[in-house]
Amino acid sequence: MKILIVDDEITARTILKNHLLQHMPGCQLIEAANGTEAIFRYLKYQPDIVLLDLVMPVVDGETFLTIIEDAFQKGFLKKEPKVVVITSFDDPGKLLEVSGRPSVETVIPKPITQATIERLKTLL
Repeated sequence: MKILIVDDEITARTILKNHLLQHMPGCQLIEAANGTEAIFRYLKYQPDIVLLDLVMPVVDGETFLTIIEDAFQKGFLKKEPKVVVITSFDDPGKLLEVSGRPSVETVIPKPITQATIERLKTLL
């Protein structure tokens, strides 16, 4: 399984990476520190799932979602994107809107805890 971890906080990426490697040995992990890197890595590696923060510099998570969803709709991607949003963003209306996007499987609040990891294991 290929997993793209997109978060501008290296600590968050490291926590996710360490837990995923422990619970899913053999998975291929790809990292991106912002939405621009994420777009290029998504197109290059076409991961099975993306773990995405919303608030990032350069290109934010929502813009990333728009670009990959549009690319799928136009036939540039072979499979429909599957995204788990993991964010500290706390606007309930915006989170509800994001959770309704076609590629978003679920929204999980930060901070990343053992409960977050357990929930992720059920989604992966």
